[in-house]
Amino acid sequence: MWRCAVLSVCCVSLAMAQLGLIDDFDPYSNHEACGPNEYFERCTHDCPPEKTCETRKIGISCLDVITPCIPKCICKEGFYRKSPGGECISEEECGPACGEGEEYKDCRNPCVDESCDAMGSLIPNCTIPEPCEPGCACKEGFYKLYNFTSICVPKCYCRQLRDTPECTNFVYKQTQAPTFNIRIADNMWKCALLLSVCYLGLAAAQELSEDVNPSYFPPACGENEYFEKCTHECPPEKTCQTRLITVYCPAVVMPCIPKCVCKPGYYRNGPGGPCISEEECGPACREGEEYKECRNPCVDESCDAMGSLIPGCKSPETCEPGCACREGFYKLYNFFCVPKCYCPALKNTPECRN
Repeated sequence: MWRCAVLSVCCVSLAMAQLGLIDDFDPYSNHEACGPNEYFERCTHDCPPEKTCETRKIGISCLDVITPCIPKCICKEGFYRKSPGGECISEEECGPACGEGEEYKDCRNPCVDESCDAMGSLIPNCTIPEPCEPGCACKEGFYKLYNFTSICVPKCYCRQLRDTPECTNFVYKQTQAPTFNIRIADNMWKCALLLSVCYLGLAAAQELSEDVNPSYFPPACGENEYFEKCTHECPPEKTCQTRLITVYCPAVVMPCIPKCVCKPGYYRNGPGGPCISEEECGPACREGEEYKECRNPCVDESCDAMGSLIPGCKSPETCEPGCACREGFYKLYNFFCVPKCYCPALKNTPECRN
């Protein structure tokens, strides 16, 4: 029950600040007049922050938590802050805006290949137009992760650089929870009234939550499983088929999912299947690969050769099993098997552009 008392005190403070029951703390009673193209909003939040001219096209992911209300003046629809804390102006007055990881250039070179594969090298046989054209381009040190998207990411997100010494210590930024302070009021009778109501409400809520919260009564887990109070949707639980595939998750804090997971050294025999040992799983291949009982080691799987035979190579008499690139996949930089349209020689062909 001590938790209820602590939570009740927090609830009282939040309620007094949120509902304006304490006159000295009421942010709505004497709010200042808003500026041109603004209006007063009783409840805004730290996240997402108000959009500015520069950030209006950038998507921001916020924590899946309830944050306190912040009453303030905000821009009307169709208007944006000229800068953080600046005046609200129309989108036409803002001028051009680019996406996250991009910057606007008065003279953009369309012959620069911004993909992770090319990393800023010039496109072969590309002619720069004489009238220089303005537009958005990746910032310095940023490249496009996939050719079919326009998202510019830091270079350490590119596959061929992820495991380099420079990128090993790369820190992925995460959104931080906002902090706030609440003052203690002197009006004791209002505090006592709120405390009583809040105490009873929280106590009832706790009793109800214990009936439905799986962390209080964890389900019986299967063989080679154990109950984990906090798992996440990403990365997903590894299966026999995906245990060698690395999954990169977005840099945001995700809500906890209580469930049974496989013990270390065990993997799902298919999504939602039983947990079995790695020996029982059998062979596994990486993303873009498949297991073959008879693999031909004389096939050059690189993007340059595209499945042609290695000159002077002799296949062993005894057929050997192993992993090979799937049909239509080739090794980019002799490392990962990727769809053929990721290969530099094909990415600009009519087949791959569509």
